[in-house]
Amino acid sequence: MKLNEILDIANQAYEQHTNGMLSLKDCYDFELEQVCKDNLGNTLALFIVLEIKDTYDENLDAGDQLAEASRVIQVAIAELDAIARALDEAARQHLSLEERVNLKLNKLEQALLNLRFPREPNS
Repeated sequence: MKLNEILDIANQAYEQHTNGMLSLKDCYDFELEQVCKDNLGNTLALFIVLEIKDTYDENLDAGDQLAEASRVIQVAIAELDAIARALDEAARQHLSLEERVNLKLNKLEQALLNLRFPREPNS
C-alpha cells in the first residue's frame, strides 16, 4: 500500500468530520506525493500527515501499514487528551482561585459596610 493511499483514507475521514471545511490537501500534495512548502495554516492537518508519513514503512503489508498509521494517531490522541485534561484542571483551579478571591472581596466589602453602617442589635 502506498503512503498516498493511507493519507487518502485519513483525508476522507478528516474532510467528513470537518464537513469539507478542512483537508489534508491543505498541507500535502497528493499528485507530487510530498508535504507542501506552503502550509495554509492547517497545523492539525500537517501534524496528521507528518505522523503518518514519518512512520510509513513501504516494506510492511497493507494491514500492518494501516495498523501502524492507526497506532500513531491513537498515541497522538492520548497525548492530546492528556494535555486537554491538564488544561481543564488548570482552568478549574484558576476559576476556583478567582471564586475564592471574589468571595473574600465580598466578605471584606460586607465588613466595611458593617463598619460604616452598623446594624442595630436586636432587642
